[in-house]
Amino acid sequence: MRDCLLPKGAVIAYDGFPTFADREAFVSVYAELGCAPGIFDIHHGANGVIAFDGADRATGQWSLLFHNINLASRTLTQMGVEYDDVYVRQDGRWWIAETRSRRLSCLIHTVDADGRPGVAVMGEAPETFG
Repeated sequence: MRDCLLPKGAVIAYDGFPTFADREAFVSVYAELGCAPGIFDIHHGANGVIAFDGADRATGQWSLLFHNINLASRTLTQMGVEYDDVYVRQDGRWWIAETRSRRLSCLIHTVDADGRPGVAVMGEAPETFG
């Protein structure tokens, strides 16, 4: 993920998270939340639309289906998300310079000790995630 984001000055503003002004801080939080034991994530991006604003700049819009299994909290989370990105080409290489998301829907199940799911959140996502 780190090597997709502009090395200096990338803006990462994902709904439910603080805004990050550089990639290192974002990657650190991402690794802490998404790369921990007992965390299983699926990020399925689709419906990408990219428009070129010139030879070295483009914008993109993407839909995302996010699914998370968290064994420690015994939760299953599914979210519909949309992304708006800005891409720039520097030294012949394309980078994500800006990426912003908004959560459109959220379904969180809790799973009891017997494996039975219950709905904890249905509709709008909680203020924060993670």
